[in-house]
Amino acid sequence: MSCFAPISRKHQALLRRIHLRYQTVTQPLHIGPLTFAFTRIANPDLVLDEVAREEDRLERVSGRRADADAQHLPYWAELWDSGLGLAEHVLKRICGPRVDSSNALLDADVLDLGCGMGLSGTVAAAMGA
Repeated sequence: MSCFAPISRKHQALLRRIHLRYQTVTQPLHIGPLTFAFTRIANPDLVLDEVAREEDRLERVSGRRADADAQHLPYWAELWDSGLGLAEHVLKRICGPRVDSSNALLDADVLDLGCGMGLSGTVAAAMGA
């Protein structure tokens, strides 16, 4: 089941804003029978380097080291293996062994909070949430 849809104007505008700062790649991502056109940061390590440089600059300016909890690490910049695992789990949990319904979660409310790139929410949305 392919989840490729025409890119909306809002989606295009968001990609333009992202491209002002980051290079991205779009690749097909397969989760069970679902296939998504998945856009991600081309090199997440560059984003991490940028964050580290900014933290170093702030430390030099202020003379204080930031608490690790206060650092803004770019967890959103990389698709984590755990995100893929959770997306696969969501798909199996929703549909069981036969994943063939694109509306298994029709009208369900789903919150994908603090989940990196939001892949599990994307899978839930593809299933009708």
